[in-house]
Amino acid sequence: KGKVRWTGPIHPKPGAPTPSLRWLSKAGGSASPNELLKAALCNLRCIEWAKMSLSLMQGGPICTPSQRGDLVGLYDYSRQIEPGEKIDFFVSHSWHDDAFAKFERMRTVAESFFRNRGRYPTFWLDKVCVDQNCLEDSLKALPVNVMACDKVLILCGSSYPTRLWCAWELFTLFAFAREEQAVERTVTYTIDPDCDALG
Repeated sequence: KGKVRWTGPIHPKPGAPTPSLRWLSKAGGSASPNELLKAALCNLRCIEWAKMSLSLMQGGPICTPSQRGDLVGLYDYSRQIEPGEKIDFFVSHSWHDDAFAKFERMRTVAESFFRNRGRYPTFWLDKVCVDQNCLEDSLKALPVNVMACDKVLILCGSSYPTRLWCAWELFTLFAFAREEQAVERTVTYTIDPDCDALG
């Protein structure tokens, strides 16, 4: 009881209602694990590299309720994933680290990906892939967001090892996969000379 088996992305049939994380919030916490899982999978989003910019890596992903309206529009930078699509990279980073250095590492990854695959990658970035209108419930879907991505891109700056949320992202990755599989799924870049590479 309470166990959830995830066999892959779940998408509703054409015309069927899409489970909403906002609906789960209104359910007052009574949603079952399977309902939460299905809603999280149906609301998976990603951002195309073409829409990424340095400005998106600046500031932070979460603000006070009075400021949240300024971030709502950022949700439009992302899109819902297509049936059978897998997001290429989950971006794990600290908003306290250098935005320019992080963006340049992402550019390196994107260009390398293009040379090898003939297309630019997609990313899961909290700032644009989380619905600011139901922030708390969106964050509950973190395990689904992490595991729905092919790779976890770790941008390790000086503050990264000190941030609880960064540790939680990595814990999630290793909790849902064998150690060797989790390690294989990580791509780590050190963006600060004073920060030792993870590994």
